[in-house]
Amino acid sequence: MQPKKIFNDFDKMPFTQWQSVIVAELKSENYQSLFYKNQSGITVEPIYNQEHIENLKSSTFTHYNWDVCDYILVQNATLANQHALEALSNGASGLVFEINTEIDFDVLCNNILLKHIYTYFKVSQNTVEKLIAYLRAKNISQNCFIEVDPIFQTAPLLVILNHTSITINATNYFQLDGNYTLELAKIIAHLNEYLQYFEDHQKINTLKTIHISVSVNSDFFMEIAKLRALRNLVLFLSTQYQVSPSIHIHANVSTLQATEDLNKNLIRTSIEAMSAAIGGSNSINVLPFNNDIKSTNTRGHRLARNQQLILKHESYINQIADIAAGSYYIESITNQLAEQAWKQFQQIEAKGGILTQ
Repeated sequence: MQPKKIFNDFDKMPFTQWQSVIVAELKSENYQSLFYKNQSGITVEPIYNQEHIENLKSSTFTHYNWDVCDYILVQNATLANQHALEALSNGASGLVFEINTEIDFDVLCNNILLKHIYTYFKVSQNTVEKLIAYLRAKNISQNCFIEVDPIFQTAPLLVILNHTSITINATNYFQLDGNYTLELAKIIAHLNEYLQYFEDHQKINTLKTIHISVSVNSDFFMEIAKLRALRNLVLFLSTQYQVSPSIHIHANVSTLQATEDLNKNLIRTSIEAMSAAIGGSNSINVLPFNNDIKSTNTRGHRLARNQQLILKHESYINQIADIAAGSYYIESITNQLAEQAWKQFQQIEAKGGILTQ
């Protein structure tokens, strides 16, 4: 016996009829008067339906898991190594090292199987050559990335180890006023400088990976849309150079934290980590809720890892690729963000590019 399709018993309600009900309930002049524009210039409507996404593709990305990262500020190689091994033994699958001093990389990476984890080295200009020389002698994964200073580099490291990648620190473009369109436009303009450099030096066909580190805040739906739009924009820009590198988005949660009631940070960073995961981040780094306390922060790091592990193993967010696909609202603002960011990117390029600007 075939189950009865109960929705066949209901007449389909036209979208215009829904609009009329909303106008009546809210006592508005008309439906358009309920629209508003946010700081990003995105038009937000009171209701969305399938008509808003008819011309959009069904999925932005196909991966469904991400690397749980632990951030380590390296001041002592031995202590940093102990921190890293503890993190990897307790749920982390990736490490973010920030290195601003001369260190012994053999000590730092002792017993760490770089081949099997995601690693992101943020190093100074006077350290990078030593790091590259060290890693070239090691068996590492394709998920090993090096960033040289947070300052824009006009001459990127073309070939790192056994693969070619572009690594961009886009956290400096984070907009405190919530202007996601401008943030995305700057990131794409930044990437374009690197792609142009690769093309000018006849290296564009060797490009394998684009790695972008971004900040995420607590505007849940907009952050999901921002990350999805970013991936679409990077893919579209890459096609203009006739290349199709893999795209790795690394999300940083959270750069802004409460300093009085620290427990509020646990709620905030959980929301931000969730939006980062749903938005398609390949790796996520959650700062400890008590990160501003200058003391041993073992508990903070443990909770930061566990926030992501709960999202994985209790909320099952890592079981489906692009959960937001098909969401009328998120798909709509994703598309708007991408379109408007591309227009602003074109304006930046028309004025000489991001270096000139």
